[in-house]
Amino acid sequence: ELLYNIRNTFTNYKLLEGIDYSEELIKKAKKDTNLKDIYFSVGDAEKFTLDKEFDFIVSVGVVGYFDCLKPIFTCINKHLKKHGKAFILHLFNKENVDVLIRYRKNPNFTDFQPGWNHHSLQTAKIDAESVGLKFCEAHKFNLSFVDAKKEDPTRSWTTYINGKQKFMNGLGLIYDLYCLEIEK
Repeated sequence: ELLYNIRNTFTNYKLLEGIDYSEELIKKAKKDTNLKDIYFSVGDAEKFTLDKEFDFIVSVGVVGYFDCLKPIFTCINKHLKKHGKAFILHLFNKENVDVLIRYRKNPNFTDFQPGWNHHSLQTAKIDAESVGLKFCEAHKFNLSFVDAKKEDPTRSWTTYINGKQKFMNGLGLIYDLYCLEIEK
């Protein structure tokens, strides 16, 4: 969806490429005729190698699967052109506290699943700068609409607390989303 919207909004793109850990999602994207001019590959955010550099890298909802951000920033640095920018959207902790979370959605899973780690903004800045990237800014992200509660309790929805939009889910988490702007 994101690449489809980028392609249709910014018509001067030269190359769009999508990476996902899920082979099933990549197969689905490759079959979609609306996405035929976009390249897709299976990859891991900590280890992918494309032998190319990009002007922009966008990561949405990915970093929470990992306990450490430094390998992700190393990979971004490797694939970002000089003066290129990376935008990383996820839940980051404004306090200088990193929280690792595992959950099990009963009865669907027997093992605990990752995906909801809260890395602090400070950790993200330190890890990005340690590999040679410049941490520009953390933009608080709000939706322009109310997102209703889902049937799947691990999916987020919006709520309002003291008049401010927050995200929440069935894991008992209430949080803000941030889009990190990072430059090479």
